[in-house]
Amino acid sequence: GIQVGLIGATLVAVSPFLVYYSQEARMYSALATFGVLSTFALWKLLETQSRRWLFAYVGWTLAIMYTQYFGAFVIAFQGIYLLGIASRRRRPALLGLLGIAMTGIGYVPWLYGAYRQMQRLINIPDFWKGDFQLSYLLTHVFAAFALGDFAAIAQMPVIAGLVALLLVGGVGFLAWRALRNGGGELYVLTYLVIPLALLYAIVARDPKFTERYLIMIAPPFYLVFALSLVSVARWVSRVKQALVRRATYGLTILVGLGLVAVSLSQLIQIYDGPGYRKDD
Repeated sequence: GIQVGLIGATLVAVSPFLVYYSQEARMYSALATFGVLSTFALWKLLETQSRRWLFAYVGWTLAIMYTQYFGAFVIAFQGIYLLGIASRRRRPALLGLLGIAMTGIGYVPWLYGAYRQMQRLINIPDFWKGDFQLSYLLTHVFAAFALGDFAAIAQMPVIAGLVALLLVGGVGFLAWRALRNGGGELYVLTYLVIPLALLYAIVARDPKFTERYLIMIAPPFYLVFALSLVSVARWVSRVKQALVRRATYGLTILVGLGLVAVSLSQLIQIYDGPGYRKDD
């Protein structure tokens, strides 16, 4: 609903992680933006089966691929979702798969350049030593998206714990709804989970990771957290005991405002603090 969208948009607007990368001339902020536009265009294509949305989807998806190679994770989630709905919604799924095929044709001019770059990475590896644990990936991505920095978990453990609890609850609720209904719930869930799983499958063997590699799943991260807040509020509205209802409402609002306050404090550091400051 609109409440989830507005809360998610607010969290995106004050996200220290996204604001930090929006100040760079590098491709990461564009990757997240094109990912959202491509994913939105595909959803509208599945709803309307319109030629206009097909071309919009192909355009934004090509923009992803010409921006950063990790953008392929967004296309992978879209392809998996389309294959999953093909038995129930054959024509829309085929239109979406046609869009992916058209994107592939549009990417042909860069295939040789991509091949040369991949060969360089294989022949001159630049990887970490030792194992790469899934727990490291999950905690660092969570800290970056929720608090702006991994060190902030130790500085603000209460907020971090409450946000983590709500996020896990939101993912669980989304999975439950996806199993029952499919549709939008399954779409957002695969948007969040598939790119993360694919990146881990790649970097676990040759460890090299930084949080910006998963910037494309920041938007569904904030949507899931917003969904959790709204779902708790709706559930509480049905509780008969007024004291319990008010207390839970208050706690939910405090957690949401607390996350925004933490984000604003980190934004001050980005603009005027030593922790995030870049060289001129």
